[in-house]
Amino acid sequence: VVITNASNCPYTGVTTVVVNAIPPPTIATNGPLCVNEILSLTGSGGVTYFWSGPNGFISSSQTPTILANTVAYSGNYSLTATDANGCSGTTQMNVIVNPLPTAAISEVNNTGCSPVCTSFNVSGTGIVSASWTLGDGSFSNGISVGPHCYSIPGIYTVNVVVTDANGCTGSNTNTVEVYPVPVADF
Repeated sequence: VVITNASNCPYTGVTTVVVNAIPPPTIATNGPLCVNEILSLTGSGGVTYFWSGPNGFISSSQTPTILANTVAYSGNYSLTATDANGCSGTTQMNVIVNPLPTAAISEVNNTGCSPVCTSFNVSGTGIVSASWTLGDGSFSNGISVGPHCYSIPGIYTVNVVVTDANGCTGSNTNTVEVYPVPVADF
C-alpha cells in the first residue's frame, strides 16, 4: 500500500497474506453391509474430525465404528475435517445397510410314527440359496429338500440358513417328531 502525506511524500507498506487451501477430506467405508454387522468409517485430510449421520450418529474419532443393528443406519454420513491451520472441509458418503432375509419353513409332514418321510421348502424375500441341517446328522442345500426320512423315534430340530443377493443371511428352525411304532401284544 502507498500512502501520501500532506507534504506529498509517499510512504510504502508491504505485508504478506497467506491463503490456506481448504483441506479435501475423504471417507472410506466397508459398506454396503447387512444388519448386525459393524460399520467402519475412516476419515482423512485433517487433524481433527467431526462425523454426523443417520439415526443420531455423531463422533469425533477419525475411525468410528457402529453396530448397524437396523437399516436405520443407512444414509448419508458427513465428515468435516479440520487441518492444522484451522481450515475445514466437508464431504459425505452414502452407506447402505441391507435387511436380513426372512426364512419361512414349510413341510409336507412333520409328525407321525416311524418312519416319518417329509419334504422341506423355504420361502422368503430375495432368497438365492439355502443350506439345511436336518437334525439327524444330515445336511442339504437348496430351496426345497426331500423327501427325507426319519426312522429313529425322537424330536429332530431342522434348521435352514438362507442367503440373499446382497450376501445377507437369515435363518429359521422347525421340528420333526417321530413316534415309536407300538408293539402289539396279548
